[in-house]
Amino acid sequence: MSAGATLVGRPKKKSTPVVTDDSPALSADGRVAIIHLKGSLEYAAWLESLHKKTHIAKATLFRVAIAEWAKAHGHDAPPEI
Repeated sequence: MSAGATLVGRPKKKSTPVVTDDSPALSADGRVAIIHLKGSLEYAAWLESLHKKTHIAKATLFRVAIAEWAKAHGHDAPPEI
């Protein structure tokens, strides 16, 4: 038996998203991708340093920031995730 053979197992099941003509694809837990953010290498490094200093997930940093921005500008609070 080769060394790698012990690590082989059943393939992971792939989730099948639920899609209608007018809705984005849902993941198995009922969530959708909302934003894809691109930026410079410097911006990525800044965000990574903020994450490392605070130990707050990058997605959480954006969720907090957008909720605070909405509140400061008279908009409704975001719904629960």
